[in-house]
Amino acid sequence: MTHVIGRPDSRGLLSITAPFFISLGLFLFSIFVPPLGILSPVPLYYSLVTRGQKTGLVTIALCSLAILALTGERDALFFLVFCGLMAVVLAKSFKRRTSLRSAIGAATLAPLIVTAIIALVINISSDAGILKALDNGASEAIAAVTQSYKDAGADPKLVDWVERNSDMLKNVVSRIFFGMTAVSLLFAVIINCLIIKILSLKFGWGIHFTDNSLANFRAPDYLVWPVIAGGIFVLLIGGAWATAGINLLLITGAIYLIQGIAITHHFFLRSNLPIILKAIGYFLLFSQPPLLLAVCCLGFADVWANFRKIGAESG
Repeated sequence: MTHVIGRPDSRGLLSITAPFFISLGLFLFSIFVPPLGILSPVPLYYSLVTRGQKTGLVTIALCSLAILALTGERDALFFLVFCGLMAVVLAKSFKRRTSLRSAIGAATLAPLIVTAIIALVINISSDAGILKALDNGASEAIAAVTQSYKDAGADPKLVDWVERNSDMLKNVVSRIFFGMTAVSLLFAVIINCLIIKILSLKFGWGIHFTDNSLANFRAPDYLVWPVIAGGIFVLLIGGAWATAGINLLLITGAIYLIQGIAITHHFFLRSNLPIILKAIGYFLLFSQPPLLLAVCCLGFADVWANFRKIGAESG
């Protein structure tokens, strides 16, 4: 990626090999700094858009093989499905001049669908089944959280509460696994699009989506129906349908949270508040769960109120 280091020749060997090393490095160093792994698709996207599909796919394949050799097949599969596929879908969407909203949706759905297929195969071929695998994964996650609390010197009462309620927490994590995965993917895609835009504008790559003003983001109006369905499943039906409803509400709630943040951003842009007050406002928003819930409700209410007075096709 010679643009990054300021060299004029953007067709040199470095611009072809750099995406491989940067993406691989980000993924591997996420062992020490987990957020770094989220950015692994960015160099892959750069390679796919600027070097062509063939070079980009080879880069993804080589990264996957390197991870397979270094850390094992599970990490390699994770990289291929979540990082590689996300980059491919975003690159395809950019070349087809798809709207940012549609690109984010496609880049979130594609890994989810592949993950569901893999889970189905595991469920059919494994004696334990996917539910047992989820239980084991939830147990490992809770054990890791408990240990991290102990290492950080957390309140012993909190640690004791987590240990005493580990079975209940394991059940909750297992039930909302799909929704948590979808929400995590959604925000990972958004973060990657944001980083791509920042780098593209800084170095003049011209590979970012241009219709990406956060202030104008608007979820599709039909998204209200999954919210209603999720509420019915949880409140009136119960059982497995309630689990499906909880996951639906998690996913749609995340989307309406983004819409609520967009509304807040819109009015911050229109206000004459000093930048320091805006920064404090955003800090309070993201640090207080009740405020996040209120902003999520604001995004949902925007379906009818249209606070920003924008057309249904905007965003």
